[in-house]
Amino acid sequence: MLRLGAAAAVAALAACAAPLDMRPSRLVPLAATGAQPRVIELIAPAAVQPAGGRRRPIEVGSTWQSVGRIDQGEVYKRLGGVFIVQARDVHEACLVVSDGKVVGVYLPVEQTFSPVVPPVQLTLRGTP
Repeated sequence: MLRLGAAAAVAALAACAAPLDMRPSRLVPLAATGAQPRVIELIAPAAVQPAGGRRRPIEVGSTWQSVGRIDQGEVYKRLGGVFIVQARDVHEACLVVSDGKVVGVYLPVEQTFSPVVPPVQLTLRGTP
């Protein structure tokens, strides 16, 4: 009976979770700019927490490829996997990097940007 009560409490809290702070954003694909994709690899632990979302670790050894640009920075999509962020809903996300820091995430399905405050410095192999 206690387990049922705990499960109900968790479900109720999840229903009250806030949505991500999502701002409309337009991705300019690399193909439109003629730029070549860059690949970066995370070599030290890092985690991001989009505004309104949960903290999400970025896996050490994960590789990311630039796919385009938005006003806030360069957009990197995970290679060999999908990066997910979560608030009220679950979203596929790409990292938005500016000056070697993750400044937010780009949600390709929603075509929106969600800021990460404060920005997170990345330790990388490769140059963003």
